[in-house]
Amino acid sequence: GRPVVFDLDALRSSLQNVGKGSSTPTVITFPEPSGTSRNFVVKRSSVLPDSLAARFPNILAFEGFAQDDPTVTIRFEVDELGVSAQVLEPGARWMVDPYPELKDGLAISYYSGKAKRVSGDRFCEFESDAHDKVEDQHSSKKHFAAKAVAKSSGTQRRTCRLAVATTGEYGRFHGGETSSVLSAVTTTINRVVGILEKEM
Repeated sequence: GRPVVFDLDALRSSLQNVGKGSSTPTVITFPEPSGTSRNFVVKRSSVLPDSLAARFPNILAFEGFAQDDPTVTIRFEVDELGVSAQVLEPGARWMVDPYPELKDGLAISYYSGKAKRVSGDRFCEFESDAHDKVEDQHSSKKHFAAKAVAKSSGTQRRTCRLAVATTGEYGRFHGGETSSVLSAVTTTINRVVGILEKEM
């Protein structure tokens, strides 16, 4: 991974009016772990209901796709901690996680399979033990990927409502304030939805 620094004030300013009537697409540049950058066309994510978004305007959640390749998708959030992101592309996933305790706007951009998770990091598991067992039954990842892509749940897009409850320990771990806990939940659910949309 590599450290990157976001100008949070400028980023929040450019994102504040996304999805509020403008017909001009919003393009945001994100730093890839490899050292290059990629442009993404973004819009508001519906993962945070309007009523909650209005009560917590400092939590901004978005989704989008790479300007040069619509199959590469992004889910990201901007909140009091900084910028969190998940990018899914064929054969790879890379993340951006904030490190506000070290420097305002500081984040790490990294490929998810190449970094050890620190217990304090927000995260969303992509691989699982079940996935590993399935992998063992096939001679190559390519074969598994081909089978996974062949599955379909139809052409109709479904919207589901989700209620999330957290424990007191989870709340304390994430700062103990409603806004900080909601930020952590929003990041996790935004990433999960990005994965589900790809897989289903």
